[in-house]
Amino acid sequence: MKDVVLSIRGLKVYYKTRRGLVKAVDNVDLDVYEGEILGLVGESGCGKTTLGLSIMRLLPSNAIIAGGQILFKGKDILKIPDEEMRMIRGKDISMIFQDPMTSLDPLMKIGDHVIETYLSHMPVKVDEAKGKTMELLEKLGIEKERVDDYPHQFSGGMRQRVVIATAIALHPAVIIADEPTTALDVVTQAQILQTLRRLRDELGSSVILITHNLGIVAQISDRVAVMYAGKIVEVGTVKEIFMDPLHPYTKGLINAVPKVSPEGGELSSIPGSPPDLINPPSGCRFHPRCPYAKEICSREEPSKKIIDGRIVYCHAL
Repeated sequence: MKDVVLSIRGLKVYYKTRRGLVKAVDNVDLDVYEGEILGLVGESGCGKTTLGLSIMRLLPSNAIIAGGQILFKGKDILKIPDEEMRMIRGKDISMIFQDPMTSLDPLMKIGDHVIETYLSHMPVKVDEAKGKTMELLEKLGIEKERVDDYPHQFSGGMRQRVVIATAIALHPAVIIADEPTTALDVVTQAQILQTLRRLRDELGSSVILITHNLGIVAQISDRVAVMYAGKIVEVGTVKEIFMDPLHPYTKGLINAVPKVSPEGGELSSIPGSPPDLINPPSGCRFHPRCPYAKEICSREEPSKKIIDGRIVYCHAL
């Protein structure tokens, strides 16, 4: 078993709104192992991005961390001073954001985004930082001569490569990739995923891949964590999750994936909608949509169970 590089325990992140507190992440436990790609999946609005932003400590101003720990190298990064977190962010833990056009400054040359990362964390001069940037961009398939071009001069896939370059420049231990292939065509998606896998193999970094696309997770993840309504409901290897899902929600997600086969087959869907996280259901949050729900499911929150090494939260098991 590899070492745990990042450990989340009892994390609670709420958003203050006029209607009340949105319990976006509610008592989440999750471990990330060294050198793995961990797929974090679930429907939109289940708390995946909030979890990623919590690790980076980049939550919006109306967010409250109501409890829990995020342990990195033995330190709770939720409690360290801002300046110390600023040095960790980008160097030890980095993030590839969802939309490269909004995460890149349109008034900055693409090379300057990466150069700034080097200058902020390393004792290097501008010329040396620029040389390193050009080298890195070439590794990611961008001609070094384009270092002085602006984001609008690149395609979506090329802009995403720039964002990836900024995220990996300092060989971080953990890379959080939040929907890194959104709005990209399938060929570019495949190239970006191949790049992430190669970076994991070359740098030994751990990757948290946040997505609702189970096809992407099946392609490159080692383990999968399934999230529903602010809670983790199941964690297992990619083979376990796809071949033998245990939690009813995981089963619903897998059954809703279109299957390309000679037999075809009907698509199934999960009835209902995710709950309002201002007033989530009591007990198991999935019970109003669950075909296996029992009376206890509406009363008591399921406790953590370990089944053949897999983590699952369900009364029916």
